[in-house]
Amino acid sequence: MTIPTTQNIAPDSKKTPLKPDAVIVTVTDGAIPEKVGSQTQARFPQRQRKRGCMKVTMLLFLLLGLVFTTLGSYYIFKSTRSSHRSRYRGTCSVPVRSSQRNLTEKVEIDDQMEVINVPKFDENDEATFIHNFEREISVIKDDTDKVCYMLPLDTEKIPQPQGFLDIIYGLQSGLYLLDPETIRSDYQVDHPAIPKADVPFLYGDYIADACSNHTSYTLSERSFDLSTTTDIMIMFGKKYVVFPGGQFVLQYHIRL
Repeated sequence: MTIPTTQNIAPDSKKTPLKPDAVIVTVTDGAIPEKVGSQTQARFPQRQRKRGCMKVTMLLFLLLGLVFTTLGSYYIFKSTRSSHRSRYRGTCSVPVRSSQRNLTEKVEIDDQMEVINVPKFDENDEATFIHNFEREISVIKDDTDKVCYMLPLDTEKIPQPQGFLDIIYGLQSGLYLLDPETIRSDYQVDHPAIPKADVPFLYGDYIADACSNHTSYTLSERSFDLSTTTDIMIMFGKKYVVFPGGQFVLQYHIRL
């Protein structure tokens, strides 16, 4: 005989329903959700603010580093361009036919530049001659009058630096006995003066630095007739002399 039994069935677990006011808010990067239900607007996450500040700070440091690197490179480049390495630094002495004594110069030579300091010699004023073979420019620098005269480099009368070095070494060893001919050239000063801001672009940084405290002019070659009233004023001009190597002593007469 079968006796039916009563099965105790456990009631289902009671699930707590969501309150009507409860809201799940999802915040995406950089987004500020609007007010949902009765919840207030979510704040921008603190972590995102910190990350944004760090990015801005890093960007500023990178920009400052780029600026300082650029400026440093420019000044290093300028210093390199404005200075030159000397292959020779010493003296050179040659006889002058019109004088009873030798013309002795202080000479500094590198691959593309010659700097020749000539003391006062007879009627010629003291001057420093700069020959820039890269730019094909010659400069007569008068420290007494604070003037620099710019003129084209005469490559027919002024040999390359290596040729000048060969002559100096030959004179020092006794291999050469020079009796150079003196050649006179007449020049007229061109007015107005060259603006200081234009000198580096026209003649390079080395010449610009050498003439930074001087007034710079260009020279035009011309012939003077000393029999006329106007051209006799050349007697009150400037005279300079230099031995740049080669076969000639060059004398410059400049009408102011």
